[in-house]
Amino acid sequence: MSSVPPYHSTGAPWEPGPSNISVTDAISRAFEHTKSVLFPFDIGKWLTLGFVAFLANLGESGGSNFNFPDTGSGRGGSGVDPVLDWIRQNVGLVLAITAIVVVVGFGIGVLLLWLSSRGKLMFVDCVVNNRAAVKEPWARFRELARHLFWFRFWLSLIGLAGFLIAAGAGAALAWSDIEAGRFGSAALTGVLVGGGILILFTFPLLVIGVVLEDFVVPAMVLYQESVKPSWQRVKQGIFAGHAGQIVVFYLMKIALSFAVGLIALLATCITCCFAAIPYVGSVILLPLTVFMRSYSIFYIEQFGADWRLVPRPEPTPY
Repeated sequence: MSSVPPYHSTGAPWEPGPSNISVTDAISRAFEHTKSVLFPFDIGKWLTLGFVAFLANLGESGGSNFNFPDTGSGRGGSGVDPVLDWIRQNVGLVLAITAIVVVVGFGIGVLLLWLSSRGKLMFVDCVVNNRAAVKEPWARFRELARHLFWFRFWLSLIGLAGFLIAAGAGAALAWSDIEAGRFGSAALTGVLVGGGILILFTFPLLVIGVVLEDFVVPAMVLYQESVKPSWQRVKQGIFAGHAGQIVVFYLMKIALSFAVGLIALLATCITCCFAAIPYVGSVILLPLTVFMRSYSIFYIEQFGADWRLVPRPEPTPY
C-alpha cells in the first residue's frame, strides 16, 4: 500500500484542509480546470477525451419506456386473450426466445460494465492530468479495472435480485386481481409491498454507487489501490467526522446535475439531436462531463494534501 499519492508535487504549497471545506470553492476550481483541459480548442484532444468519457459512461444513459396496452373494461375486446392463447400453445418457443434474450442481454451488460469500469479510471486520470490518452491508461489500469468491475458486477447482481424479489412478492400478492383483469385491493397491496421492497434494496445500492463514483474511483487512481483499501481510505480520511459536509456536497451535486441536465437537453435540441448520438454526444457535451468529474475531484482535495489529485506546478526558484 503506497502512502504517498503518485500525483503529489512535493514542492507545491497546500493551503486547504478539512477545517475549511467548501462546495462553492470546488465549483469554481472545477470550472477553471475544465477551461484549462478543453481550451484552447483542440479537435484531436476533444475526440480522444470524448471517447474516454464515452467508455466511462457506457450503459448509464438512456432508458426504456414501457407502454402497456389498454385492456378496456371487458376481456372480450381487449386483444389480450389471443396473445395469451398463442403463448400457451407455444410455451417451448417462448421460453427458448426468452432464454436467448436474457443470455444475450446479460452478456452485453457484463461487457458494458467491464468497459466502463476501465473507462472510469481512465477518465479520472485524463482529467486530473489534463491530457487525452487511451492506449497507455488502458493498459495501466487493467488490474484496478478488474477489481472495480467485479465490485460493480456483484452490486448489480444484488440489485437484480432485489428487483426479482420485489416483482415476485408484488405479483404474488396481486395475482388474484391480475387474473381478474382489475386493479383492486390485492393489486394495490402488491404494488405497495413490491415498491417498498424495491426501495429497501435500491436506496443502499444507490448510495454505494454514488460514493464509489465520486470518492472511491478517484482514490483508486490516486493511490493505485483496489476497491476495498480505497473504500477504507475514503471512510477514514474523508467521511469520518464530516457527515454533514458530505450531505451538503450531495445536495449541491443534485442541484448541479439538474442544471447540467437542462443544459444537455438544450444542447440536444440545438444540435438537432446530434448530442443524443452515442460518442458524438460524449464529444459535444464534454465540458459538462469534465466539469462534473472535476467537481468531486476538487472537493476531495480539500481534505488535505494526501487527497490532492491534480498536479501543481513546481514553485519557481529564486
